[in-house]
Amino acid sequence: MINLTLDQLEEQLDGSQFFRANRQFIVHIGAVQEVRPYFKGRLSLVVKPPITEEQVVTSSRAAAFRQWLDM
Repeated sequence: MINLTLDQLEEQLDGSQFFRANRQFIVHIGAVQEVRPYFKGRLSLVVKPPITEEQVVTSSRAAAFRQWLDM
């Protein structure tokens, strides 16, 4: 078990491999299967392995996310 906040974990991860999509979710570049437009400038992610909760990139991070993926 990791006893860190997501902020602390984010600081330790390689930014070229991991992206903080929102307050509750950090995604690995290899896990991103599909990116879909979502409401109000946000992005919806399809990831592998599949998870039941929809993962959304906030509108404030969407441009940085696209750049991170080289979209």
